[in-house]
Amino acid sequence: QAEVAKAREMNDWKRALMAATDPERPRRGELWRFYVNMLYDNHLSSTIDNRVLPVKCAPFKLVDDTGNEDAAAHRLLEKPWYLDLAESISRHTFEGTKLLEMIELNEKLELARITEIPPTNFIPQDGVILREESDDTGVSYKEGVYKDYYVQVGGDWALGMLNQMALIVIAKKLGLGAWMNFIDRFGVPPIFAVTDRMDAARRDELFEMLQSFQMNQFAVLQGNERIEVPSNYNIDAHNTFKSLITDVANNEISKRILGSTGMTDEKSFVGSAEVGERLFK
Repeated sequence: QAEVAKAREMNDWKRALMAATDPERPRRGELWRFYVNMLYDNHLSSTIDNRVLPVKCAPFKLVDDTGNEDAAAHRLLEKPWYLDLAESISRHTFEGTKLLEMIELNEKLELARITEIPPTNFIPQDGVILREESDDTGVSYKEGVYKDYYVQVGGDWALGMLNQMALIVIAKKLGLGAWMNFIDRFGVPPIFAVTDRMDAARRDELFEMLQSFQMNQFAVLQGNERIEVPSNYNIDAHNTFKSLITDVANNEISKRILGSTGMTDEKSFVGSAEVGERLFK
């Protein structure tokens, strides 16, 4: 289905969480769409990549019961689908339960690719895949003829780390939106034209003149009319918004995912950066 991009709020997360944890009829569609919206945050996505990509691309070896390396078995996993498998398994820590389909073969009868079933279309608690998100019944992947072709990663009720970070990501997006609104209103100074002439012709001339400036805000006033713009209520608006995003939200995200801010803080000291690197490893 087409992906609908829209703003998400606290109430959206609350409803999605209730639907995903409903003991009678659990559904993860809304929560998954909420997660997709969260991942538009570049800082959040990059910190997750810092955890996932090193695991995805890490060297590995397979050994038998005696500890000897099995080179033949290793070659079977040196395929593009293995990288997708490693990434999906790693990302379940953040995104919750995943269901992987391993059914499509190539001309050599080897596994061609894996397909990740969207959380909207399977119910781990019942072990079924749904054709449509709204269906009440589906096809079992834990029993019957399909059980050898599907792998569930994570527990039936695992919602992932993104659920824990929903509050701080929402706060960050609201702060960024408020900052953009502030810039739109006060970033470019308004222009006021004040004249003692009261005739409409001169007023219209001034209006057209200011409109040609293509400024975001202007006003044409006559006589003793005045417009006053408060001086930001005596606060540093720039640092107010910036501190919420960088010092609070981004630091919270880094600490939860990476265990520290040493790898994402550009002002980090060498010692703290090295500690962060050790924690990361």
